[in-house]
Amino acid sequence: MSSNLAVILSESARSAPDHPVAMFDGGQLTYRQLDRASDRVAANLAEAGIGAGDAVALQLPNIPQFLISYFGILKAGAVVVPLNVLLRAPSPTVSSAAWPSSAGRAPRKTPPDAGCRGRSAAGTMRA
Repeated sequence: MSSNLAVILSESARSAPDHPVAMFDGGQLTYRQLDRASDRVAANLAEAGIGAGDAVALQLPNIPQFLISYFGILKAGAVVVPLNVLLRAPSPTVSSAAWPSSAGRAPRKTPPDAGCRGRSAAGTMRA
């Protein structure tokens, strides 16, 4: 049995290469196409120095490029950190009580660079 999703994708691409893995407006994506495209993403990430254990944030809507990027990150050995594209910061006019945390209190404010190091916008952050 396969050990991770990237291996399962590669196995599926070998056993059913032309089977669609995703349907979208304007077409479909086959296992072979997804496998090859995600291999290119993995190679680009490796060339950029991203590897085993690195966290890579992924913020894309529900489009084929999300799948390609997701599997490419896994193939590079990195950890995918999916971000919700619809998530917005609370409005200053909304009471903090409307944004409960797991402890039932308002979420604490953390500086954007707290606990992070690494590259910005075009790159990745390493925790």
